[in-house]
Order: sequence, then C-alpha cells, then structure tokens
Amino acid sequence: AYRSRANRSRADHSRAYRSCA
Repeated sequence: AYRSRANRSRADHSRAYRSCA
C-alpha cells in the first residue's frame, strides 16, 4: 500500500518512511 503512495508522493514521505523503517 505504501508503494502506491510513494509512487506519487515518495519524495514527500520518502524521509519519514526511511526514518521510520
């Protein structure tokens, strides 16, 4: 599910996702 979102807003939460991951 995160992939679909990251595709269009990957840069938006790209940092948050990596930080959380």
